[in-house]
Amino acid sequence: PITNYATNATTNVTKAWTIPPEVVNSSQPLTGGLLYCFEFIPSTTFTPAKVGFRVATGATATHFYVGVYNFYGASTPICATADTPTAVATTSYQTLSFTTTTSLTGGTKYALAFLVSGTSSVAINAYGGVAATITNLNMTNSPEDITLRSQTIGSSLTALPDVSTLSTATALGAVIFGALW
Repeated sequence: PITNYATNATTNVTKAWTIPPEVVNSSQPLTGGLLYCFEFIPSTTFTPAKVGFRVATGATATHFYVGVYNFYGASTPICATADTPTAVATTSYQTLSFTTTTSLTGGTKYALAFLVSGTSSVAINAYGGVAATITNLNMTNSPEDITLRSQTIGSSLTALPDVSTLSTATALGAVIFGALW
């Protein structure tokens, strides 16, 4: 992934993203209760304070979280937002603050995770139209871990889970746009 996209050169310098915003061409519907995970690699070590994304289709949700997990050897989220279902209620660009955060190491793989529950009508802007086998080329799908570039894992979730307790992931082709700073 490309990194260091300056959204505002003075105050909001993006340190990492899942995909560059200029390639966003569709949206990814979120099935309620599934954890959607997308690889990103920060170019420099930093502690994320915020995450940005764009809701393409809004809906009333019971729960909504965004988290960061370690890639390979994932368990509990290392950064997380509060439960904010209002963030996905309408079509709009959203910026959420992390309430739990830690330093991310430059050059290391992480996963940006999205979880909605109570609806399957929310969609987030993404890069789509690619087969899951291409997006996740030569990546091993391991149970109880985040090991694919674009994947879902779990079922009937209502809060960010300990991934080590979940079954094998399902590969996705689309990659949701998310930026951290």
